[in-house]
Amino acid sequence: WSADVCSSDLTPDGAKMLGYRPIDRAGDITAPTLVIDVDGEELFSRTKNGRAVYDIVKAKAVAEYKTYPGKHYAIYRRHYAAASTLALEWFKTHLMGE
Repeated sequence: WSADVCSSDLTPDGAKMLGYRPIDRAGDITAPTLVIDVDGEELFSRTKNGRAVYDIVKAKAVAEYKTYPGKHYAIYRRHYAAASTLALEWFKTHLMGE
């Protein structure tokens, strides 16, 4: 989460999230990009956000879209280890060239 859409304790702020539109800049991304979502995302539409960003980015850059089962916070709890490992391997492969 960006500090722009969270309260001081990093809890998502719904009012601030309404104006948070990273997709507006997705077409500018040329770096390898990994997007990780949960399939039961309840805070916003993942098809209009994470999946949409992936669909735009993959036209210009190496991109991967991965989902894990569960709701929003499952990625930080139940799937933290798997998602972190995936992100680290992605970083090593696509950004460090290992």
